Amino acid sequence: PVTSTTITEPKDWCDGGLLIPHEAIRVMTIPMRNFKLDSPEKIAKFQKWYSEIFYPVVASHHEAEETIYFPWIAEKATFPESMTRDRVGTDHEALMSLMGKIKDSEPDGAAIEAMLKELCDLMDAHLAVEEGNIPDMLRGSGYTKEGEGPVIGRIAKHLGPANALFMPLIVLAMDRAGGSYMPSAVFKTLLPPPIQEGLPKFAEGMKANNLAVIEALCR
Repeated sequence: PVTSTTITEPKDWCDGGLLIPHEAIRVMTIPMRNFKLDSPEKIAKFQKWYSEIFYPVVASHHEAEETIYFPWIAEKATFPESMTRDRVGTDHEALMSLMGKIKDSEPDGAAIEAMLKELCDLMDAHLAVEEGNIPDMLRGSGYTKEGEGPVIGRIAKHLGPANALFMPLIVLAMDRAGGSYMPSAVFKTLLPPPIQEGLPKFAEGMKANNLAVIEALCR
């Protein structure tokens, strides 16, 4: 099923545009609420996972939104007050500020757990604002599914090394949702060939270095 509480039943590609990255992020944030950092070993495991996987994935997503996806939408659509460019940037800054605080925090399990809950609440609210506005903006401004495809390709190129971390999460989230907003096989065709070729290796890395760690850190 789709994990979004805002777009619970995707209707078209306009809903899928944001679900592509957001569902992938929620693969990590939903279980994050249940992390139990009750030993030095688990805290060390968390800090490595957080700094090497979670942080760069979210940072690269925000950068791609601000530099590619949202400017493309702004060519034809007007952002509402809740999503003006300044507001989006401020939200991203607040998220990244808290994320940086967590990344640089002392190895105190209880304190980190409290900050993670705050981060998940802030992230959920932020993603909900975007998911509550962007789809209707796309529908009402003459955009097409065919026109969005090259934008996804541009974002993939822009992500660079983060593709190895982000793309397998995106494919996993699509498969978990049963292709309800985009079949993963279709998504793969939108990616540059080197990324398509690297996906099997990326997926193995995700299982070992991301999903297995998430499972180990949960209560």
